[in-house]
Amino acid sequence: MDRDDFMKTVKDDLDFASSTLTDRSRAISLGIVVLCWAFMIGEIPKDGHIAVPIVNLLGPTVLALCSILSDYLQYVFGYFCSFQLFRQIEQAKSSDNLPEYDENSSCYKARFTMFYAKQVFCLGASLWFLISVLYSLWSIL
Repeated sequence: MDRDDFMKTVKDDLDFASSTLTDRSRAISLGIVVLCWAFMIGEIPKDGHIAVPIVNLLGPTVLALCSILSDYLQYVFGYFCSFQLFRQIEQAKSSDNLPEYDENSSCYKARFTMFYAKQVFCLGASLWFLISVLYSLWSIL
């Protein structure tokens, strides 16, 4: 396999992993928001049932919402990067020397920062939620 074919294989793998991570972080973040909301508006449990204090649910909810916002901003910045490149391609005189993405541009860096922020927020929300639920379970045992 030559270098170009190998690079294409690696890029395809990165695209798949990025897409999968994005889908999973959306599902997890939305699930945490829904579960936190359900715990917050649910009835006060009777003895022997789990009760997660609302204060313990606000943190995971905020982090999950930050993950969703980061996901949205990632695509906003990606749109601006692609739109800038599209304009540069339109203005190019020949197809021999077409412009490429500028990895040093602020929108390109922001796009990748939002991708990583989305993962960090999602992981933080998941861990915080899990700890809150386990702590509440432990307290009724």
